[in-house]
Amino acid sequence: MYADFIVCTGSETNNIHIERILPDIEFVHEIKTKSFRVFHEIIIPEMFERKQVYEHNLKVIEKMLSDMTNKVSSIFKY
Repeated sequence: MYADFIVCTGSETNNIHIERILPDIEFVHEIKTKSFRVFHEIIIPEMFERKQVYEHNLKVIEKMLSDMTNKVSSIFKY
């Protein structure tokens, strides 16, 4: 499984760049696990059980989102 990232320019020569992007299995697993946890521990109870997210749950969510954002940012740094 892969994705090809293609950039075309208006240049007369070398006007195309193709880069194959391979999946980062470890990162995908980490994001999937955390997303699943947030959905099942926070979103579903609020939607179906009419429970409110308590302050400590907000801190957990903020930490998880911060970790994921930092991981994504580190991948795309040049």
